[in-house]
Amino acid sequence: MTADELYALPLEEFTVARNALAKEQPEVKELKKPSRAAWTVNQLARERRGDVKALVEAGRKLRKAQAGGTDMAAATEAERKALDTLLEAARERGATTDAILGGVRSTLQAAAADDEAAERVLEGRLEKELEAPGFGPLLAAAAAAPQPAKRKQAPRRDRAREEAERKRAREAQAALREAERTEAAARREWEKAKAALERARAAAG
Repeated sequence: MTADELYALPLEEFTVARNALAKEQPEVKELKKPSRAAWTVNQLARERRGDVKALVEAGRKLRKAQAGGTDMAAATEAERKALDTLLEAARERGATTDAILGGVRSTLQAAAADDEAAERVLEGRLEKELEAPGFGPLLAAAAAAPQPAKRKQAPRRDRAREEAERKRAREAQAALREAERTEAAARREWEKAKAALERARAAAG
């Protein structure tokens, strides 16, 4: 057995198999048992590799769209669909609690937002979940955008226009943050309702 095969095992078999493998390969003893969310993502990287790659590619296209200011709606929708596909696969894999699904979601979002994180996810050997970008790629792009240079003794009309533009930018960022919070809350409520429905069906069936 190899270390890669170790991470493909059912989670409850990991520790026993690692300790047995460590007798032949002592360095394996340092490998840590994955969290449930990380283990779920590792299995998705193996069993749904094409879908994970589709999410990574959708994330790259979204970042390009943000940089170029074009096709934002289509790119955002493509990333959302790719993420939803994998989250549904995670639920089928038994990730039905808010905590586990939240960890799976943040890890997949990190893979969509960052190439290095994507490589780690595709390796299928995560020990713990990854953190998604704090305010999402849109806010990251806005924060990285160069600010208009201040001009000395600018005409009053220009100063007023620049101030209005800065105000609109601040308002847009605030609106985006609020929209992200609303979306996250709605998603959590949806996941709770779905989990409750699944539990009810299991109890009835």
